Amino acid sequence: MKVVILTEGSKKRGFGHITCCISLYQSFKSRDIPLEFLVDGDSSIENVLKNINYKTFDWVRNKNKILNIFNKEDIVVIDSYQAGTDFINEITNKISLGIYIDDNKHVDYPEGIVVNPLISAEDLNYPKDEKIDYLLGSDYTLLREDFLNIPKKKINPELESIMVILGGNDLRQLNLKILKFLVENYSGMEKNFVIGSKNDSLKQMKRIADENTNLFVSPESDKILNLMLNSDIAISSGGQTLNELARVGIPTIAINIIYNQENNLKAWEKQGFIEFVGEWNNPNLLNNVHEKIDLLKDKKLRCKKNLKGIEAVDGYGANRVVKFSLNKHYMKCGVLRLATTDDSYRIYEISNEKEVRDNSCNNEWINLKEHYIWFENKINDENTLFLVKEFENEIIGQIRFELNDNEAVISIYHLIKNIGVWVYQKE
Repeated sequence: MKVVILTEGSKKRGFGHITCCISLYQSFKSRDIPLEFLVDGDSSIENVLKNINYKTFDWVRNKNKILNIFNKEDIVVIDSYQAGTDFINEITNKISLGIYIDDNKHVDYPEGIVVNPLISAEDLNYPKDEKIDYLLGSDYTLLREDFLNIPKKKINPELESIMVILGGNDLRQLNLKILKFLVENYSGMEKNFVIGSKNDSLKQMKRIADENTNLFVSPESDKILNLMLNSDIAISSGGQTLNELARVGIPTIAINIIYNQENNLKAWEKQGFIEFVGEWNNPNLLNNVHEKIDLLKDKKLRCKKNLKGIEAVDGYGANRVVKFSLNKHYMKCGVLRLATTDDSYRIYEISNEKEVRDNSCNNEWINLKEHYIWFENKINDENTLFLVKEFENEIIGQIRFELNDNEAVISIYHLIKNIGVWVYQKE
């Protein structure tokens, strides 16, 4: 079994799809699962994908080649606006499980898992389908591992610094416009701009930057996190970066730069984390930004927005998606069979796991000799059905049904392989 991630990103398309998929890549990799990361992109993606083992490949236009790399045991993650319904169906028919990252319900998905990590996801009214599991909302926000365990952000009494992060590609070329505005109106404020190395305005920005302006060109995620923690407020768009800002709890002035971000921005505005200033081409955009900066001088308001962001995004969305997906895969591909004498010791090991014992009626450690006697009696008892769940020839759980006079007992526990989470249930 391997996991294949198919996504896209470039100077023109931005890097939001890629950063979402990096979070899943890191979570799968932490469980020692074989991975392939294929990106349809240009040279601008290199800085985003530092320390990631990836290949650049136009997988949408080379359909036959990409279909040949899959087998029935694979999990495939697709995060792409280019992959249409027919192509996704062809992939799904060749694999074990498809995971589809979606933010606007842009295709009809086949059997698998649909992940929409936006705060506005549940407003899209996805169609009910027993073959599809929907993981919707900010509990499934996909953030890189640097954003898992972070220190608490300090809220300063005065507004001293501002971070501007409008995406590595700066689609609307707003960085230069905003820098000129901030230099003219907030010369004493520290101004931290995060920009891509391929930004067409970089040379001009260097010329007009004042002594309190810092330009960070294609920084790695840990550096971006540090800037968020040490800046008082931020100016951003409505993409993936907004989720990272919420995780840190940095009060944010948000600009809509792409049509499909509007609903998400309105949801964040309603939730209370952002101050929304409208469309990127609004003639009053800079006046609106000016008003919001002055509004956020209020420390109490910044504290409130800090808590709103942290409440919405806890950083563990990628882990939740991976755990759910692996459990789905193992349950689908595993084998349920009758227990035999040869299974006794493995069931003994599973039964003595701490999580199992903590959730059992009897919390005491099980003696091996006593277990062998108990196990032999159970598999030979005509009133007991003892089943084990196997995946790749390894027992990952057991199900036991017992009849005792007029009572029935069901005992279930299983290991979600590569996750280390045990689930125990007894009724």
